[in-house]
Amino acid sequence: MQNDPIGSAPDYTNAFLAMSGLILFMTFFVMAAALGYLWVFLTAFGLNKVIGWVGRKT
Repeated sequence: MQNDPIGSAPDYTNAFLAMSGLILFMTFFVMAAALGYLWVFLTAFGLNKVIGWVGRKT
């Protein structure tokens, strides 16, 4: 067994943000197709308020 030093973990921040954006886009697209644009607007507005609220708490 070798005693190699443990290296740092790779930074996956950009990949996470890109995939989160893609999943959010697909969610809004499916909602628009199934329920209409009003629900997309209400969901996006709600997410914006929640993200703003979480950002102020930290």
